[in-house]
Amino acid sequence: RLADVTGADLRGADLRGADLRATLFLHQAQLDAARGDARTALPAALIRPAHWTALALTPVRRPHRAAAPARRGRRR
Repeated sequence: RLADVTGADLRGADLRGADLRATLFLHQAQLDAARGDARTALPAALIRPAHWTALALTPVRRPHRAAAPARRGRRR
């Protein structure tokens, strides 16, 4: 809470689901450069960018791949 984002470069930042209502010095241009979704809570004075999805997106979790077994034997 009360994060000061003065001068923060939010280009491409993933703000999906973030609560920004108590953010200090957040500007519309910073939001416009970031990514967000329906779960991103904004300060009352700012407008949700048109390119943000109206859906609440959840990150895709990919299963971890098991490490390949170590090879034994002679090197060629």
